[in-house]
Amino acid sequence: GIHALEVLNSMSREQLPSCIILDMMMPEMDGEAFVLSLAKSDRKDFEKLKIIIATANKTAEGHENLPLVVDWI
Repeated sequence: GIHALEVLNSMSREQLPSCIILDMMMPEMDGEAFVLSLAKSDRKDFEKLKIIIATANKTAEGHENLPLVVDWI
């Protein structure tokens, strides 16, 4: 999570991935915190990132109000 944010912040717009796949349950920073960090960023190009969240947690509720469009697996 934290390392991925550092890498994304160091990338130019052209270098950004077309899609990010992440887990809801990650060490140090969970998927929700990761998405919220992207949304709060000053970089407007992060708004166009496609994010897919994968989770084994059957009770992954309450995350439907994330500020970016997120697809769930």
